[in-house]
Amino acid sequence: MQLYETINGEVKVRLLKDHQPNQAMLNEFQTATFDCKMRKLELCGRRLNGYEVEEPACFLKVYLTLRNVLQEPICIYKDDFQLSYDKKKFSFEAEDHFGVQEQLPDVMELEGDSVMEGCLVFLIPQGAGQLLFTYHEYADEEDPGKTYRLRYVLK
Repeated sequence: MQLYETINGEVKVRLLKDHQPNQAMLNEFQTATFDCKMRKLELCGRRLNGYEVEEPACFLKVYLTLRNVLQEPICIYKDDFQLSYDKKKFSFEAEDHFGVQEQLPDVMELEGDSVMEGCLVFLIPQGAGQLLFTYHEYADEEDPGKTYRLRYVLK
């Protein structure tokens, strides 16, 4: 996986150590209804699309490809994707849509056997050393669902 980092307007590319026991599923996971592939991570600094955050926070864009594996339409909710850092026990939802190019909507509707690409925007500390990207699949009230995880070391 590559991490794109913008520093003073210059984009730098770093390679990350990926943590995935099944190398066939490197940077992706398969749920009962869709496949999710992480295409790239981009650290955007403290300013993004006219918005600025205070130190030590920075914006992180997570670029995804979502593919419906069913023949019927599905909805995927942005809030089911979460990010934590440095082995913290709490995780954060993606930021609300604020006009970032390719930013995915709050509800992603995919027709049967279709693909959607875009990014989710998160806030993380500039000094974060590890990321844990998760998706929690909710089945119904009786089945708590399954959690899918992708881990990355940034330093």
